[in-house]
Amino acid sequence: MSAQDRAQGSNVGGTTNTDGVVRLSINLAADVAAVLRRWAEAKHISVTEAVRRAIAIWNFIETEKANGNTIAIIENSGRPNQRIREVVLID
Repeated sequence: MSAQDRAQGSNVGGTTNTDGVVRLSINLAADVAAVLRRWAEAKHISVTEAVRRAIAIWNFIETEKANGNTIAIIENSGRPNQRIREVVLID
């Protein structure tokens, strides 16, 4: 747990039940929570599953960056006006 997490009272460690599942409590701004709920509903998944997927994507991106790779978006894939844009992430 970082000093910032401790100062903000975050429970990064969480509690682990007998199934090995960690229960965490997080605080989100209302607009962020609304985005999370909207995507969960659109994908017909639980908010917990939406958070799990977001963390998986974050892990993938950070791992690729650590390996020296670049993240990019391909617009209009396969079309004559296809364009590749680099995604610039702030550390």
